[in-house]
Amino acid sequence: MCEYFYIYSFHIATAIHDKYNPDAVVECVFVGLFLYTDGLDEAENAQRQMFGKERITEVLQTASPEPQTLIKQMTQAVVDFVGDTEQSDDLTMLALQYL
Repeated sequence: MCEYFYIYSFHIATAIHDKYNPDAVVECVFVGLFLYTDGLDEAENAQRQMFGKERITEVLQTASPEPQTLIKQMTQAVVDFVGDTEQSDDLTMLALQYL
């Protein structure tokens, strides 16, 4: 089970440790940090729907654990969502992998 903590306009993705075995990490595709500005979750499509936290979480649950690939996958998900709609804000993301 993965858990995502939402702090201000940043999202921190982290795995939950087994309370009986602190050295065991519960299975999670991405273990690390994923930070972004509001340009990601507020990206809008032609129907003025926002990309939103739910879609970000969906991408994180299936994304590559490699930070560069995660950023590419998240960027592609936003591009696919907004289509030809003009970008109204910057898209800033930072991914760090726990090794």
